[in-house]
Amino acid sequence: TNMCFRQTNIAQGSGRGVVVCVGTKTEIGKIAEKLSEGGSKKKTALTLAMEYLMYFLFGVGLVFAVFIFTAFRWEISKEAILYASATLVAILPEAAIVLITVTMAISVRRMAASNAIVRNMTALEQLGKVTDICSDKTGTLTEGNMRPAGLVLCDADGTPHEQLIPDGPRHNRRATWSTPLPELAGDDATLLRETLRALVLCSTAKLVPVHGHTEADPDELEGTGSPTELALMEMAHKIVYGLQDASIPNLDSAHAHWEARGTFDFDSTTKTMSTGWHDPGTLSSLVTVKGAPEAILPRCANNPGGNALLVETMEKLAQKGLRVLAVAQRTDLALPAPTDDITASERQDVEKDLRLLALVAVRDPPKNSS
Repeated sequence: TNMCFRQTNIAQGSGRGVVVCVGTKTEIGKIAEKLSEGGSKKKTALTLAMEYLMYFLFGVGLVFAVFIFTAFRWEISKEAILYASATLVAILPEAAIVLITVTMAISVRRMAASNAIVRNMTALEQLGKVTDICSDKTGTLTEGNMRPAGLVLCDADGTPHEQLIPDGPRHNRRATWSTPLPELAGDDATLLRETLRALVLCSTAKLVPVHGHTEADPDELEGTGSPTELALMEMAHKIVYGLQDASIPNLDSAHAHWEARGTFDFDSTTKTMSTGWHDPGTLSSLVTVKGAPEAILPRCANNPGGNALLVETMEKLAQKGLRVLAVAQRTDLALPAPTDDITASERQDVEKDLRLLALVAVRDPPKNSS
């Protein structure tokens, strides 16, 4: 659907909206209207079951009454009526309603102890019938604050290198890496810098030093964007901090001289995001892509998705409760003119023949209450 409902928060992207409904005509208004009606008057399953039980026992009582009157040879005497009435009263559980009400009251008290106020006791009956609970994870069971958890550099065929794990405060440049980044050499050093460049260029989030608090902690960061985007940008900041490279003193220098050539925003269907760039100094063009591994790997050359070691690495990261993203790039798509734009081509034609750079793992800590 292309409808944006009332009270919806925009996480990323831009657009123009036209108001088509207000008040009770909106979806939120319809919900409020139903709540104000006081809910459904239909009998619950427990109420219906109790009614059926009472009818059944009343029928059993009538059968016994027939036996009793038969035993008295259908002489309607005081003794016969007394025996029949006593049998009927003994069969019907008149205390059942009281017991159910007391049980519900105890359940309400237990729910209140768990900070859940129940206004209608029949709601407890519905809770008791629940067998499965489907819940959104991010922001519901978790804090909704993504943090960088690991970086796995990869060869072109998908062979993973040693996992690099940062350890540092959240929203901060500082980090101690499991392997000191300046010690990386050869292909690892090149891959790390290309991954850093891709993380910075393929992003819509902004994460910068906190203004007004730099004296207290010059490495503290603040920014805007989706939690996942912010975690990836924090990873980039920690890479710059860990490299201690004079040629890359900050994040801005990581994408210096690159001119934008269009963006394919993240799409939930393709599960990817891509950006086009051109460096007039070196006359080189670049397309950076990131997204879900199952979407990125099939678009890469050399079939990295068939690499058993890479699949095993992704499974291990997923088993730790980490969200895994793939980062890739393409350098053979010429974008020399300022008017060149990757969005002028079909998305599948741009996001193909990629070179896998790395896997990035981010963590969303669970809430204490979950």
